[in-house]
Amino acid sequence: LGILAFLFFIFTIIIFTMISIYAERLIVIKGVAPWEAWKMGLSLSKGNFFPTLLMGIINSFIGFFSGCLGTIILLIVFAIPGFLLIYPMFKNGFEMPSIPQVVSIAVFVALFFSINFVLSAILTVFNYGNWNLFFREILNNKKETKNE
Repeated sequence: LGILAFLFFIFTIIIFTMISIYAERLIVIKGVAPWEAWKMGLSLSKGNFFPTLLMGIINSFIGFFSGCLGTIILLIVFAIPGFLLIYPMFKNGFEMPSIPQVVSIAVFVALFFSINFVLSAILTVFNYGNWNLFFREILNNKKETKNE
């Protein structure tokens, strides 16, 4: 019973996420009222379950892979100079760092997080762009199906 409840919960989360994706686009792109957008999103998600699921998996994989790769590259780029700054403090036991060392380490950490935020923003724009294009295709297909 617990496994079935868990699977039902996961399925429900997937459905609500799909409805949310469609409803957000209907509100922003088409100017539909929220409740009407939710109902239309439910209708769109029923007819496009597998394409939407596939698009979600692709976008999630691209985001995950790009985020991990970007973070690894940044760690490598910042780890070498960071190590060169920190190593002298521990070379002969711990020595108090100088002000320039502390400032340099703080700058490296701030740059690391800032560049990560920029990469995250780029991925978010890419993700939203993909969903918007996908949404327009779904609407175009729905219009073509109605006209036939």
